Amino acid sequence: MTATSRIKYFLAALWVAAIVLLLGGRIGYEVTGSPVFGYISMAYITIVNLTVVTLVIIIVVRLKEWIENQVAAIAERKAAVPEHEAGLRALRQSVERLEARVSEIEDARNKTAK
Repeated sequence: MTATSRIKYFLAALWVAAIVLLLGGRIGYEVTGSPVFGYISMAYITIVNLTVVTLVIIIVVRLKEWIENQVAAIAERKAAVPEHEAGLRALRQSVERLEARVSEIEDARNKTAK
């Protein structure tokens, strides 16, 4: 089980607990006929706090995933560098051969121009 799925299960359990707390206050009101304000207010405070915690956890998990993706992208680029270096070496050699050939042509032209 990954850390992300554990966090999801943990949040789900917290939300179920908050809903049970809220429903318990409502059931207590229906059974006794008198408002159970302490119980219901505690449930609302718990839900507000749980909402904030959920949002913070969602932001942290998304940030963690983004950082992991960035690290993976950097690792891929580093792995691709040797392949590109080989291609660059081949291009440099081709350019050097072309420059040598151009120099030969210029030398031949200068000899014939004299």
